[in-house]
Amino acid sequence: MARAWRRCAVVLIAAGVVWGEEPIRDEGLRREILAAVWPGAKVSVVEGKRIDDSYAFLDHQFPDAMKDERVYRVVGPPRDPSEECAAEGIVGEHRPSRERLLRMRAWTATSGEDLVAIFQYQFLHNQPALACESIARAVHLVRHDGRLQVERIFTLEMTHHHGVQGADLMDLSGHGTWGLAVQSDFGGGGTAASELVVLGLYRGELQQWLNVPSQWIGWDAYSQKLDLARTRATSAAQFCFVKTTLFENGEKLATPRVTRPCYPRFTGEKVDER
Repeated sequence: MARAWRRCAVVLIAAGVVWGEEPIRDEGLRREILAAVWPGAKVSVVEGKRIDDSYAFLDHQFPDAMKDERVYRVVGPPRDPSEECAAEGIVGEHRPSRERLLRMRAWTATSGEDLVAIFQYQFLHNQPALACESIARAVHLVRHDGRLQVERIFTLEMTHHHGVQGADLMDLSGHGTWGLAVQSDFGGGGTAASELVVLGLYRGELQQWLNVPSQWIGWDAYSQKLDLARTRATSAAQFCFVKTTLFENGEKLATPRVTRPCYPRFTGEKVDER
């Protein structure tokens, strides 16, 4: 069950420096980020195209937070096992796809040296396995000698993944520890769920601070929402939630049960990183 609750991931990328609250809109810098993550790939904008992967699961809405983002075509060979899985097809004989349809959102520190980007994309012209239908990734980049370089990549759960449901900055501590909250869905077997992953930028290194379920829709049904005021009261040493339980063991509760758990930093499973 530990793996099963990965359906709607929330990633918080927190920094001890002040991050720009608004996403990067400068197209030159966005292209520079894409070139750093996929060196040598051919990148172009798909003019006039928008993608909206919003959907509902048992009356629970999964909006697409990236639906208004610019769409890029990134052409180049798969660069790692996750991309190889997503580029392969399970029907017929053909070469792995080289063409990604991609959306991104990125932020920068006020120093301009550290950047974090969220990518949502899939390979075209193939029918991949359900374990790798599409990819959501958080990438930490640093500028060395004027050139952007990838420091670390975190790949979110890919099974039955469709899109990103949220991507927002927040001050986790109340005094400049900014966090990027990203919701990214996945699931299977008649179940939809969510995880909250916290990635912290500490002394120039992006670290995972937390991974706990934020939503579960199946035999049990509950949701957890981050309580920012209580989290700030701990200076983000703990991450506090309001948890609402609707079903337990397949039985609907007569009255939803509300609890307020807190999780210490470094709670939960590690996500795939390189």
